Amino acid sequence: LPTSIAMKAGEKYSLPYGGVEQYAIKQTKIAKVSKKGVVTGVKAGETALQVKYGKQKAVIPVTVTLDTQTEASPVAGLDCASQTDQIVLVAYTGGSNATLSVHEKQDGVWKQLFKCPAYVGKNGVGKTVEGDKRTPLGTYNLTTPFGIKDDPGAKLDYLKVTKYHYWCGDSSSEYYNQLVDERTADRRHTSADEYLINYKGVYNYCMFIDYNAEGTPGKGSCIFLHCVGSKKSTSGCVAIPEADMKKVLQWARPGVKIVIRRQ
Repeated sequence: LPTSIAMKAGEKYSLPYGGVEQYAIKQTKIAKVSKKGVVTGVKAGETALQVKYGKQKAVIPVTVTLDTQTEASPVAGLDCASQTDQIVLVAYTGGSNATLSVHEKQDGVWKQLFKCPAYVGKNGVGKTVEGDKRTPLGTYNLTTPFGIKDDPGAKLDYLKVTKYHYWCGDSSSEYYNQLVDERTADRRHTSADEYLINYKGVYNYCMFIDYNAEGTPGKGSCIFLHCVGSKKSTSGCVAIPEADMKKVLQWARPGVKIVIRRQ
């Protein structure tokens, strides 16, 4: 028997088998072993192979790594994967919970850079109208970085919001679902709008998910990727920890997409 096994995800390794050996893996999410001693790497990680031969026992460390040349990324098969080299994937898991992961195509291969917990609408996903407290499903552009805090080093043009900025939520307005600067527009904010500087913490860092970017009245507005606030749900946005939101801003380039789907 080997003293240890190092393999890649998807790779197989055959151990001696004479009909007497008994093999078992501690963590089958990392590797699996057949009754005849064929070990298969499942995903990156470390586990242990237990071997019994009569009264003798042995434990063999198993290390599985990813083969970046053949690994199937969860975003590689998406329709938008041919349109961009940056994708933010939001996988809805139920209730107001989701997982957000950040992916980039490097040398023709999609790689996951990091992931974090996320919160979506109070009523889940599947947004159709203004005020339904649901997060929209589908593929969208991530644009218009802004925030109450200073520019963290965003690659896209960043706006530090002031008392003059709001996002219009009034479907009867010509500015519906648009960022408005009161100094240049002929309309002041109302209770139907999101007066951005009042959302401290939540809008410290933020990006627009361009759901209903065309401004169809009543379809919904103010859908953002933003920082987690005091609640474990949103009114329809996607919220992640502030440190992760800051990383997204520092990473995102023109053309970045966000895909929101059920897991």
